[in-house]
Amino acid sequence: MKKIFLFFIVLSGLLVHLHSELPDLEVKEESIKTENLISGMTGKIYINVENNTGVDQYGVVVRYALKDLKTNVVISQEEVKTQVLAHETKTITVYWGNPLYGDYLFSVIVDPENKITESNEDNNAASKVIHVSASDLTVTDITFSNPNPKVDEEIRIIAEIKNIGEASTIGSFKVGFYEGESLIGEEEVGRLDAGAFKSIFTYWTPRIDGSTEIRVKVDLKEEIDEMDENNNTATYTVNVEKLKVFILSNAIDWNLEGENFM
Repeated sequence: MKKIFLFFIVLSGLLVHLHSELPDLEVKEESIKTENLISGMTGKIYINVENNTGVDQYGVVVRYALKDLKTNVVISQEEVKTQVLAHETKTITVYWGNPLYGDYLFSVIVDPENKITESNEDNNAASKVIHVSASDLTVTDITFSNPNPKVDEEIRIIAEIKNIGEASTIGSFKVGFYEGESLIGEEEVGRLDAGAFKSIFTYWTPRIDGSTEIRVKVDLKEEIDEMDENNNTATYTVNVEKLKVFILSNAIDWNLEGENFM
């Protein structure tokens, strides 16, 4: 009888403990993960919310925000409702369409209005600096099939293009060749990986002699967000020579005076 009585005392204590246990929702900096944060693509940010107790939680509000650290402007703020079951880690996926190159502060807070009474109210918020990478296109060299071109001579202009950025280009891009301000050729380059380079060329026939500036510009249509938008152009000054014309004279002095052929 005494053992039964003790059993009920222990059982009652357990039941009281279960009913009095407070929830504890937690989010940490290391719980914020990212995937595919490349300029021009759709990136993902994962928020992992942990329930450290045996109490199921429903209708949990999770609020998150993105701040551009370059401009110090909050560019996005949203919130979602979710359930976090006992001893569960709930993953919330945030899709970020077409992010631009730079550093951002991602902040998240669970139960922002403190509607849930928790055993620990100090582990509901976290923030993390996240980086969006991008390509960076530049012209590293300009050469000519004939470094001393002449008027009316067809010349091939060769440009070496390199991606010195952190990521591959998300697609193709245009390269323009100019004589002064006049476009003389336009070529398309496909996807270019980070650290890769490609040589492309166009044809040019100079019409006047003298000093001429040849300019090459990558990302001609400015469709690609880059780490540096100010290094897309290179110039080369070439001297065009006059076309030399040689006239052969075959004048013959017959010296006919005083000669008699009869």
